[in-house]
Amino acid sequence: MVFFERELYSDLVNWAQKSRHALYLEGPRQVGKTELLQKLGREHFKTCVYIDIKQEAERFCRLMQYHKDEFGRSTFPEEMGPVWEGVFHDFESIYTNDPNTLVILDEIQESPMVYNSIRYIRRGLKSKLAVSGSYLGITTQRKEYWHSTGDIVIMELSSLSFREFLKANSIWDEYDQIQTIDIVKMSDPEKAICEQVRELYHVYCKIGGYPDVVSEWLYSKDIGTCKSMTAQLLRSLYKESSNYFGDIVGGALWEYTLELVAAHMVTKSGDLDIQIAKEQFRGDDSKGLEVHRKDKVNALKWLDDCKIVGMVRVYSELGRVTGLSNKSQFFFRDMGMMARLCEKSRAILRSDFNGMVAENFVYLHLRDYAKIYFDEEDVRSFNGSWGQIDFIMHNKDNRRFGIEVKHGSGGTKSGDKALEDGKIDYLIRVQDTYGSIGEKQATVPIFMLDKLKYVVE
Repeated sequence: MVFFERELYSDLVNWAQKSRHALYLEGPRQVGKTELLQKLGREHFKTCVYIDIKQEAERFCRLMQYHKDEFGRSTFPEEMGPVWEGVFHDFESIYTNDPNTLVILDEIQESPMVYNSIRYIRRGLKSKLAVSGSYLGITTQRKEYWHSTGDIVIMELSSLSFREFLKANSIWDEYDQIQTIDIVKMSDPEKAICEQVRELYHVYCKIGGYPDVVSEWLYSKDIGTCKSMTAQLLRSLYKESSNYFGDIVGGALWEYTLELVAAHMVTKSGDLDIQIAKEQFRGDDSKGLEVHRKDKVNALKWLDDCKIVGMVRVYSELGRVTGLSNKSQFFFRDMGMMARLCEKSRAILRSDFNGMVAENFVYLHLRDYAKIYFDEEDVRSFNGSWGQIDFIMHNKDNRRFGIEVKHGSGGTKSGDKALEDGKIDYLIRVQDTYGSIGEKQATVPIFMLDKLKYVVE
């Protein structure tokens, strides 16, 4: 099994050392949540107890009932300690109730009873508690799941970022030493390293960052096999969705919605939520299934909650005060999944696809690292009466940056106009080329986006 260096791991270690709250590690399936928590248990705890709720939900609830009867019932979480201590000891005799023990409850979405006990377990024991699982079941059955937000630290693990992908390919350390985006200022060895990074960028855009897919790439360097694995991941997603929405509507809902997301990335027009509601549910195919009418317009929200797509709010005004519209743009959370869906769709022109890939890549980078370069966590876009700008961000000095992503030799008319009219303070063009930095505008290589710090600072 290949273990990748994940940047989130340092946050997990910090939680283990300093927090008394329970940890909820969320994210889509098969991004390595279980492996990362077990690594934490091995390296930072004396004892680690792992329980798969999907396999053990019935036994867990039975033991919980047994120990409640044995130790007496109480409404006070602090008095429930002997119950949970008995439950975990029955699962693993090595369990001890002290801070050097980590209990991992995986697939937590499979049991509302176990999920709703998180607060009581955390307050009743000295040992640390970490939970993980798919968000899909919880999202579709919200009323059955609840927890006290004051008792949980929520962290998210996604598929490997491009930076983590470079680390997996053993090139990050050398590349990180390069302190310019201008090829004129690079040495020949630095140019060679950047060319390797450029090649890996194009690979990453085709296969994405799911750990199993990246492992296959490191082993075989076969992009075709990697793409086949991504297709299997999508089939698994559709199969899982059918557990909650029904065999026919479940698969159709997710697959069709994802295709609409891809189409919306090209047009950037209309209200995609309403479009999905009209086109996907115009008939009565879902009658009798556990999908309530009021939930049908929430297909995109489900995808966002499950970390398959990401939503970006859109500015409609760029005056002294920005104005947010009620519309959103949508991107995929993994480049490999995006490539698979868009290549499969006959409705998307190849020329549009290349531009979508570049813009989606920039979105993912901003989502992961905007806090480093800019003084905000949320990514924003602009779509107004006079044009569109791919992304709008602000730094700690409240300087406004317009980011235009271009594939090929396309222009940046909207960005140029916004800069000329004073609606943005600085224009960043992102292209698959080497860069330069000017007084009010810069060109940044898309495969060197982590060097944005040299532009924004």
